[in-house]
Amino acid sequence: MLEIHRIGHGMDDVKATISRNIELQVEDIAISGKEGEVMNIPLWAGEILQRNNLAELDVPDAVTDLKQALIKEQVAGEYQLATLDERFYIRLRHQMEQLDRHDRDGVEGIMMELVRMRRGKIVRLADSSRLTGELKSRITIEERLLYESISRQGGAFDGMVTKNE
Repeated sequence: MLEIHRIGHGMDDVKATISRNIELQVEDIAISGKEGEVMNIPLWAGEILQRNNLAELDVPDAVTDLKQALIKEQVAGEYQLATLDERFYIRLRHQMEQLDRHDRDGVEGIMMELVRMRRGKIVRLADSSRLTGELKSRITIEERLLYESISRQGGAFDGMVTKNE
């Protein structure tokens, strides 16, 4: 299921500014643009164009989103989850792959802090309530899998999470 969402992320549109006139056709996909033109194209195609200096991508900064998500999660309280896009971690990991090792380590530390906070809340919620539509809209695909796994185990994770997590 996660792989399907990773593939889906690659299919998401991204804004690309064309660096020089291009005319490309790959199977059913055609990309045609003039220098300076801004267009929406699938992320996977945009990354290929960018690597070949044919376009510049305008990708939302997932690291900034991570820092904001951590703050929102801290404010949300012990039994409430802040809303994250279902592909939040997939987007973040994708951007982390582009970072140098030092920067990636720093971002990974922030990400792990967020994951620990949310995991603790999800374990408590999965142990005590059903997955409602509202809750489902607040969690990522990975968190949904965790929630469903805990729910199926029926409390097998009791005592696994401390108040500090």
